[in-house]
Amino acid sequence: MTYHERDAWDATGDMGNGIEGQHLKCAKGKWLLDDVEIETGADGLKFCPIMETATVGEVLWHDQKIVERNVGRISDGFLPPTPANIAEKWNPYIAVLGVRCDDGHLGELLTFTSSSWGGWFAFQRLINPWRLKGRAAFPVCTLSTKERHDENRNVDPVFKHAGWSARENFAELLPPPAAGNAAIAYAPEPSKLAKTINDDIPF
Repeated sequence: MTYHERDAWDATGDMGNGIEGQHLKCAKGKWLLDDVEIETGADGLKFCPIMETATVGEVLWHDQKIVERNVGRISDGFLPPTPANIAEKWNPYIAVLGVRCDDGHLGELLTFTSSSWGGWFAFQRLINPWRLKGRAAFPVCTLSTKERHDENRNVDPVFKHAGWSARENFAELLPPPAAGNAAIAYAPEPSKLAKTINDDIPF
């Protein structure tokens, strides 16, 4: 029998893909939902990331599969890597659960993932506005891309902020607070997600 210092449930869960709902990603300059290209911009998919679900870290790819990972939730105190301290041959990783906010798909679950610096930085740009909002509401975003203008012609994903949706709209999807983390140690009453998610969306 093998024993590890890491929680066995977490380690076993990480062996799967960790995707809840449909899988949202940006690959080769295109936004994809379950590997199907989607419309972006003001008339396309609108995504509200539930910030406290963000899992970050580093992953090792081999033969187009993640074979090792060192990840954890920011809300549990896990710090993401930086370009200066990431392990050699490893990639950054971000996964965040979210909800669609566009007409006809309100309340549908998505998971955005990325193992590129562009994907991590796109998510990171949402953090300070969310903090300034007192963590009381989550950003609603449209999707775009931005050319990096480097020799490899990389194209990065962009989350364009379009509004806010109150935190209490997502009570049933929020992870439990980490022990001793007073910043997120409150939990609003659950609400009917599909009926209330667009309370604060300005469209």
